[in-house]
Amino acid sequence: MVSRNEEKLNSLIKSYLKKYDCCISGRSQDLWCIKQSPLGGFGIFATQDIEPGELIFLDHPVLLGPRYLNDLPDNCTTCYCKVNIKKCNNCGLLVCESCSISENHLKECNLLQKLKNGHDLLEKNRQLTKCLTPLRSLLLDKEDLKVVASLKSHKGSQHGYEVHTLTEDLKLQFSSEEKEFLYFVCTVLDANAYEVSIESCDSNRGLYPLGSLSNHRCFPNVFHVFDEKHRMVVRASVFIPKNTELFNSYTILLWGTITRITHLKNTKHFICKCDRCKDPSEFGTYLSSVKCKKCPGNLLPINPLQNSNWQCDTCTSVEPLKEVYRTLSLVGSVLRGFNNEFELIHRFLTKKLITLVPDSNQVAVELKKKIIWILGYEQGYLLHELPLELLLLKRQFCKDILDILIKLKRGKCKLRGLLCYELYLCTEELKLRQNFDQCDSKIFEDDSKANLLEAIDILKYDSSVSDSLRQKINENQ
Repeated sequence: MVSRNEEKLNSLIKSYLKKYDCCISGRSQDLWCIKQSPLGGFGIFATQDIEPGELIFLDHPVLLGPRYLNDLPDNCTTCYCKVNIKKCNNCGLLVCESCSISENHLKECNLLQKLKNGHDLLEKNRQLTKCLTPLRSLLLDKEDLKVVASLKSHKGSQHGYEVHTLTEDLKLQFSSEEKEFLYFVCTVLDANAYEVSIESCDSNRGLYPLGSLSNHRCFPNVFHVFDEKHRMVVRASVFIPKNTELFNSYTILLWGTITRITHLKNTKHFICKCDRCKDPSEFGTYLSSVKCKKCPGNLLPINPLQNSNWQCDTCTSVEPLKEVYRTLSLVGSVLRGFNNEFELIHRFLTKKLITLVPDSNQVAVELKKKIIWILGYEQGYLLHELPLELLLLKRQFCKDILDILIKLKRGKCKLRGLLCYELYLCTEELKLRQNFDQCDSKIFEDDSKANLLEAIDILKYDSSVSDSLRQKINENQ
C-alpha cells in the first residue's frame, strides 16, 4: 500500500474515473469527496444534500473476473457469456468464439504462455480460472497500478490462497516481485471486492476503487447496481444531508446481528457497532430472535455486542446463550439443505419453524424469499398456473419483507425494487382472475402502478434485471 492522504486519494480516484468515462454529464460538481472517517481510515462524504434515488457516482472496475470458487460455471472468461464456449488451445481458458481473437484474451493468453514454463494448463483450466482475477493485475498500466496500490489490504494467513494455487498447483513461474505483488492484490480483493452479477451469473467479483472506499454500516444510506458496462452505479437510498458519510453494507441486509458480526469478523476483520447492531430487536425486526419456551414472547440478547444471555421481551425469563445458539444453529443447518422444493420449504416454514422462531427471523425471511422466486418461475409454479391461495401467499411474503426493509431504514435498494416488481406481477395476475367493484378496482390499479414505477426507478440502471422488467423500463424512459 502506498501512503495515503485526502488530497492524493481524491486526485487519484477522480483522474481514474475520468479516464474510464465515469463522470456524470451535466454535473458541475461531484456529490462526493474522500475524507478521514470517524470510524478510522478514509470514507466518502456528501458534498451537498442528496435526495433519495439521486445518482451519486459511477465507478469502473480496475479488476474484474471470476471469484475463487470450485463450482464456477462455464462462462467466457472475457465477456462472461454462455454461448459458443470453447477451451483455448494455448492457455486453457474458456472463451467464446468472438473473444478467442480479442485483444483482451490474447494479452492474457500471451501472459500465460510466458508464465507456464512448459507446463500444460489445458486440463487445469478451472483452477486457473478461479485465480484469473488477481492474475489480471499483471496486465494493468502504471496509472491503474497506482489505484490498486492506494486501496486498503488485509493481513493474515487466510488471504492469498490464489498465489499458492498459481505457483504450487499450476506451476506458473513468477519473479519474487511479481509473487509479492500478486499476494498484495489478493489481500486488496479480499478487503474490497464486490460480487458482480454478469449474464445472470453471480460468480464474478470486481474491484471498484471509489466504491471500495465506502465504509460499512448495517443500515446503509446508499445502494448500488451494475450497468451493462459493468460500472457500479451508486445512488442514495434515503435523504443524505451535506457532510454525512456515505455507507454501504458488506453483509446481506436481512441477516441477523449474530450472522453479520461473525461474517464481518471473519472476512473483514472488524466488529460493527452501529445502532442496528446495538439494538437487541434490530429496529423492531426481530431478525435474530427465537421463541421463548415459557410464553408467546421472543428471546433477545441482553447485550448484542457481547456474549450475553438472552431475555424474553414478555415474561423477562432468561435463557443461556448456548441454548439460543443451539436453536439458531439447528434452523440454520436446515436452511442449507433446501433446494427449490416449494412443498418442503412451505411445510417447514409453517409447521416446524414457527414453533422455534418468529416469522421475521432471518431463516424464515430467507425461506420466504425462496418461495417468492419459486412461485411464478419454477416449472409447475408459473404465475398463470398458481392457484389463488399461492398467488396471495407470494403477494403476502413480498409485503412481509418490504415491511422489514422499512423498519431497517433501508429506503431504496435493489431488493425493494425486485419485490415491488413481484408485487406488480401478482397484482396484474389477480386483476385477470377477479372482478372488483369500481372503488376497489381503482385502488388496485393505483397500487399496481405505484409498485411498477418504483421498481423501474430503483432498477433502471441494473443490467441483471429480467427481460420482462427491462422491457417495462424501456417503455417508461
